[in-house]
Order: sequence, then C-alpha cells, then structure tokens
Amino acid sequence: MAGLLSNKNFKITNGDKIVYLNSLANKAKSKGQKVINATVGMLYDENGELSNISFVDDIIKNAPKDVKKYGSISGGKDFSDALYSWLFSNVTLDKINYYIIATFGATAALSLSIKNYCSSSQEVLVPSIRWSNYDTISKMACCEVKEYNLFNGNDKLDIESIKHVVNESIKKHQRAYLLINDPCQNPTGYTLEINEWKELLSFLKEKSNEGPIVLLDDIAYLNYSETNYEKVFALFNEYIDENFMIHVTFSASKTLGIYGYRGGALIGLCKNKVDLDDFKVSCEGSARGIWSMPNSLTCRIITEIFKDPEKEKIVREDIKKYRLLLKERADLFFEECEMVGLVTYPYNGGFFVLIPCEEPELICDKLIKKNVFAVPMSGGLRVALSSLSKKEITGLAKIIKNVMR
Repeated sequence: MAGLLSNKNFKITNGDKIVYLNSLANKAKSKGQKVINATVGMLYDENGELSNISFVDDIIKNAPKDVKKYGSISGGKDFSDALYSWLFSNVTLDKINYYIIATFGATAALSLSIKNYCSSSQEVLVPSIRWSNYDTISKMACCEVKEYNLFNGNDKLDIESIKHVVNESIKKHQRAYLLINDPCQNPTGYTLEINEWKELLSFLKEKSNEGPIVLLDDIAYLNYSETNYEKVFALFNEYIDENFMIHVTFSASKTLGIYGYRGGALIGLCKNKVDLDDFKVSCEGSARGIWSMPNSLTCRIITEIFKDPEKEKIVREDIKKYRLLLKERADLFFEECEMVGLVTYPYNGGFFVLIPCEEPELICDKLIKKNVFAVPMSGGLRVALSSLSKKEITGLAKIIKNVMR
C-alpha cells in the first residue's frame, strides 16, 4: 500500500553514505581484493586492528552480573562525577551549574539537545561543511537546517557569517540554536583558535539579551586534539549568562574506542538552577521515551576508568599514543599532497581530512573503480586517516589527484 509514510523528508535517512560506502569496501575486501577504505570514523592501528585502550577489555570481560540490570536514566552520580572529572577537573566552573545525562553515543546526545531546545519552526544553525548526520538528526526533530559559512577567505572560522545567521534567527524566532563541532571538526580536522572562541562567545553572550541562545559544542574528537581545551571550558565559565546556555556532547565511542557499545553523554551548562532543572526533566523524559535506559556496561566502563586517577593516567597515555599516530599519518599525507599539488582544507588534528572539489560524488565513483573508498560530503571528499595505515596512505594523494584531473 502506498502513501503511508507521514513525512517524506525522512526518506533521505534510509541509508547513510558513510555506512553504504564502508559496506562496499568490506564487500570488495571479502572477495580478496586490495582495498583502501578511508570511509569510517573508527581508529585502527598499523596492523588494521581497532585501537586498544587499557582496561576497557578487562572491564567488559569481568563485568559483574548486575551490569545486566537497568541502571539510572542519567547514568548515575558515579558516572556523572567520573565524566566531570575527565573533562573539567582542572577547570574552575564557579559560575556554572551543570547536569550530565548518559546517552547512546554523541549522536543520541545531539538528538536530545536538538529535540528539546530547537523548536519545529526554528532552524539548527550548522556549518556549511559538516558531518551529514546533523541534517538527519535535525529533520528527525522536525527542524530545518540553516548554514553559516565555515571558513572565511583566510582559512579561519567565518565568525561574521555566524553572527549573521544568529541575528537572523533572533529576528525571526526570538531565539537561536547554534551548532559547533570543535575541536578536530568532522570532516575537515579544523580546530578553533582561542581568540576565535573569545569573539564568538562574547557575541553570543551579548546577543542573548535579545533572546535565548543555546550553543552546542560537539566535542566527539576532543581527546585526539593537541589543543589544551581546558582554556575553552574556562571561557564557557566566563561568558555563560542568564539567557545563554551551552550544551556539550561527549563521545565515549571515540574516546575509548568502544564504537559498537554506543557510549556518550549530553552535558548541560547554565547559569541558574531553574534552567538546569528544566534541562534535567526534559532530557531524562525524552531519553525515557526513546531508548529508556542507557547502556549499563558502557556507563561502567566510563565510571571505572575516569574515577580512578591511576587508570585515567594510563588511558590518557594510550590516547596520546594514538594521537601521535594520527599526526604521523597526517604529516605523511600532507607531504604527499604538497608533492602532487593536492589541496585540502585547514587541518589541526583528528580523524579526517577534507579535499575540496566541485563534484565529490563523481570523484568518489571514479575512486571506487580503483578500490579506493572515501566519502563525498558538503564541500569535498573526506578521507578518514583514522582507518588507514601509513602504508595505505603512501601514494593515496597521487591517486586522488590523478582521478580529479
């Protein structure tokens, strides 16, 4: 029977390019073909094995039977304290009230935030170059997306473009919801400079006098950045205001390499207790109606590692090792890009590099014929350094350049 779908816009969510291209690459590999799979945002070592963070496997293996029980909707106080310590232990947040709710990855955290803080008649303000799933999440919340230009002519954040779309949203809706992906933005690898954050936060604080503003910072790749992000969190404390709330989405999937366990959190930061209570009630209520309870095993992994200073220290060293590996891969890739004249967007770290091109879908199709799999996205072709060994990266820039010719 035709015509039963109530919202035709949801048809675009039937399958994701990244998932689809990854499946094509795996299918070719299963047939014994030599494949370069630069599609998926999972971190592999040089032997093609998923990153192995200390204690994670032992916690999973030795988890007690009660981990099968329902836990707290929010993840519980121990979970909240542990994650707060991991993110904010060296930051003074004396002007901020906070609440942390466990989610199924950062994707679910994004969904909770947008669902509860961006009305159906309002736009989610997103960068012109972005992770495509932001659009799907927004549409599932019955919200549209409106782009701000990510880069100005000097390869820096186009803050003037952000100011413009925020001003327009305030005029039209008397409120604004702005999404930033920082540090190590997906898909470019760009990280805002501290002066960019200061200008942005100063503007948002001032503008919030005209209507409520929510800033969401998606920090999924935080621990694979060289930036001292504590300075950014300190700015949150300085600029947060009565009508200006900040949401932070955390990905345990990326941080601890537990992608399939779907671990994450939404952190609400605000100035007054009333707004915090509203955040708690709305997010817990929505979570209860979508996934009911968080993954108890994932919450346990996060709690056991982050609450123990010795374990935390070792895990940070593990992550540093993988961060340096990503840098080695990036250095190799950019060295070869320079040799063949392949241009990329500015990259400061993280899983991905974006190559600007006018017809990324066409370039992608041509690369597939050579068993090279990358992802066409807004602005260009995304290459996941996270999933490639240095051996696989060697010569890749030349292949892409030749196809683009």
